[in-house]
Amino acid sequence: MFSALSRSPSQLQGLIRHSNAVFAATAAQDVALENAVRAFPGFTVGLRQTIARVNQFSIEAKPLIDELRPAAVQLSPALEETAIAAPALRDVLTDIGPLTSASKAGVPAFQRFLNASVPWLARLTPFLGNLVPIFDYINTYRRELAAFFANSTATTQATSLNIVSTKLLHYLRISNPVNPEVVTSYQHRLESNRANPYMVPGGYQQLAKGLSVFGKYLCTSTPQPTIGPTISASLAAILRATYYTATPEGPPCVAQGYSGRRPPRNFKLSRTSNHCHELAGSGAQQIGSKPK
Repeated sequence: MFSALSRSPSQLQGLIRHSNAVFAATAAQDVALENAVRAFPGFTVGLRQTIARVNQFSIEAKPLIDELRPAAVQLSPALEETAIAAPALRDVLTDIGPLTSASKAGVPAFQRFLNASVPWLARLTPFLGNLVPIFDYINTYRRELAAFFANSTATTQATSLNIVSTKLLHYLRISNPVNPEVVTSYQHRLESNRANPYMVPGGYQQLAKGLSVFGKYLCTSTPQPTIGPTISASLAAILRATYYTATPEGPPCVAQGYSGRRPPRNFKLSRTSNHCHELAGSGAQQIGSKPK
């Protein structure tokens, strides 16, 4: 070892000088070293407490991490998909630059346009207010309007060949009521007659049970007409088989309630003689006979 040191006296001298510099610098910081040594036990205690808290946090957070693990697995494909959309998004952000520059002049211009439109919109308000009842009506009767267009389509949906059987054509399907009331006119309403009301929204849902009428006072007990002697036997047989039913009295007579806001207590309905829903009298009439 001594022979090796004797072969490099310059390196040995450098080592001694550097060692002296290190020890001198260390000695110059003796106060700082003393403070560090004194603070080290407290640091160790605090570190131990921090490690304990981190350990407790890891124990409490483990169930949450376990619950989030399936979501993280499912999130991976979504993140992979975003990588596909990233170039397109980058292009959008790049191309939006000119739009941003143009907006410096466009946004103030648009603001001036909005400010200038305020008086015009104020004058337009009364006219737009008249559209509110229309839209309210459309919204209230939206099901009936949808059914109107759907039924209009359904009635012409059927097809059949034309006369020469070369082309399919759509034809109209309709259903007409068949009863004694369509054969002739009568002096009085029959017991089967029901006045059509201004149907309330959703009123047609009662079709199977019987629709409501305009007013219960319009229903009468006038019986169905009898077949007069002037009717031939063959035509009378057709009338009995086709135009008469087992329940000639018609559906139940149930008056419809108010379709809108209920009128005041002192409001009374007027029933004049020329009212379109005039209260019918009583009495029977024969088909084929002259009105009394």
